[in-house]
Amino acid sequence: MNAVCSISVSVVCVGLIVFASIGCAPGVSTPDGMPDLQPTVLMITQGGEPLEGASVQCIADDPDLARWACGGFSDSNGEVVIKTLGQYTGAPAGIYKVTVSKELIESSTSQGNDPGSSNITKSFALVDPKFKSAETTPASISVTGGENKPPAIDLGTAVKIAAPTL
Repeated sequence: MNAVCSISVSVVCVGLIVFASIGCAPGVSTPDGMPDLQPTVLMITQGGEPLEGASVQCIADDPDLARWACGGFSDSNGEVVIKTLGQYTGAPAGIYKVTVSKELIESSTSQGNDPGSSNITKSFALVDPKFKSAETTPASISVTGGENKPPAIDLGTAVKIAAPTL
């Protein structure tokens, strides 16, 4: 029995050493010049309810941060984990305008006697258009050192605005 316990303890110790060395291995390298990123989670609501599937962009007021694009997509709880360059969790410290958009595409088949009938698609904006542009959005956040969870950004009443056809 002692030999079995000794082997088990050795296996556990080796496992812990391997686990610790993996944890200490260098992580994903970041691009040269990237500032420190601060964990940032936004809450997007519409009419007080979480909005799922919205595209969120954070546009820095500081032109020096412009090359570090930040944003993400809202989940079923309306939460957006902000990532920089689409892969690095967090955002550089600074002040940001927040743009939000969500689109819906509906398609239907034309029902005529025409054997060449085709699908008809229509696109709709599901967020007030003022939130789509940095020049018109009323939403902004301040990202500071440490974890950031600013107050929810409410987009107001739900809309369904037909997009112009091309």
